[in-house]
Amino acid sequence: MPSRSISVHLPFVVALDGPAGAGKSTIAKNLANEINVAYIDSGSIYRTLTYIGLTTFQSIEGFEDQIAAIFNTNLEALRIIYTNQQQEIYWNNTLLGEELHSLALTKQIKWVANHAACRDIVNQKIRHIALTYPVVIDGRDIGSIVFPNTPYKFYLDASLEERTRRRAAEKNIAENTEAFFDLQNNIAQRDHTDQTRSIAPLKQADDAVYLDTSSLSINQVVQSLVASIIQKQKD
Repeated sequence: MPSRSISVHLPFVVALDGPAGAGKSTIAKNLANEINVAYIDSGSIYRTLTYIGLTTFQSIEGFEDQIAAIFNTNLEALRIIYTNQQQEIYWNNTLLGEELHSLALTKQIKWVANHAACRDIVNQKIRHIALTYPVVIDGRDIGSIVFPNTPYKFYLDASLEERTRRRAAEKNIAENTEAFFDLQNNIAQRDHTDQTRSIAPLKQADDAVYLDTSSLSINQVVQSLVASIIQKQKD
């Protein structure tokens, strides 16, 4: 049952940041369901920019400014709505689904995700959504850059070993194998890249609540977040 102890008045934004493998997306979806608000999948919005870029230019690298310009002049063509807390993305009235998750697109998304103008557009859409719906959103700069004024900021973390175990389980990779240690190295490299990139680096907002999820279940993390939100509303 959704928590009935939380008061939800717009704007209501719960920001979850943290490194890869900390469980942000899973926790965000479960928390949104628990408190009966929408979950913003910001990654799908970046994928939409990438999809339109690929269908327009057949490439992303070198065309980031043009892609940003297309969206700046056609923002109304990109509609994001929520039905029963589920996010749906439309471009020119066409619902986008599986086409956003192709391998070719996944390999190209980094170009828009690391481009300042493209990030500004995504942030603009996310902020607009938050004026219409109460939301939970996860990422790497949500509390520090996108919604710095929300009182509900959390930084979810876990040890590198635990984050590797979680990703390995998702990919059916056995522990203590060469593939496992390759995955661990990849996650460590991604941590470094995320923390040192010049645009929107991964960081904990100064007033975010830190939570190490290494030894916690999904439900334990969700209930901890709910309790923290309730306490903040009492303060």
